[in-house]
Amino acid sequence: MFRSAIAARTAFRAYSTSAPATGSPVLLQIRNDMKAAMRAKDTSKLAVLKGVLADVTNASKTAKPIETDSAVFALLQQSILKRQETAADFRKHERTDLAEKEESEASVLKAYLPEQMKEGELTALIIDVCNKIQAGPKDMGKVMKEVANLVTDAQAPKKLVSELVRKALSSGTSSA
Repeated sequence: MFRSAIAARTAFRAYSTSAPATGSPVLLQIRNDMKAAMRAKDTSKLAVLKGVLADVTNASKTAKPIETDSAVFALLQQSILKRQETAADFRKHERTDLAEKEESEASVLKAYLPEQMKEGELTALIIDVCNKIQAGPKDMGKVMKEVANLVTDAQAPKKLVSELVRKALSSGTSSA
């Protein structure tokens, strides 16, 4: 009976190494790139990608698991910001070797972010939204909500969008 109990336990392994199915194409791309980095023995890229996937796994055990591309982009932006701050600290203390390592890790992560919108494109989009909803100076919330539906945080930071919306509403471009 003892052997059959062991056989029954090993028939199903809950700690499978196969990647769980997610709805995020970016996570799937990161997993595939991690496998490619393993095969190519690219240890620096492999370490960065493993770190990102570890962060995703840790977040999956919290109240806010990372399941969408926008959540992955937010995580990547946080990681990039941390690495840039660390690189600046290393440069401040004249440790250029470590600063270059952090910057190269940040560049690996930047490859997974969507292209940033140019300020002119974003301004044109905001003016178009203002005209579409006939926004006045007090309609910043409505405009921000509409723009948020069209543009992700990874394409344009909310702070920049907010500044441009405020500028567009104060200059009265919605009546143009």
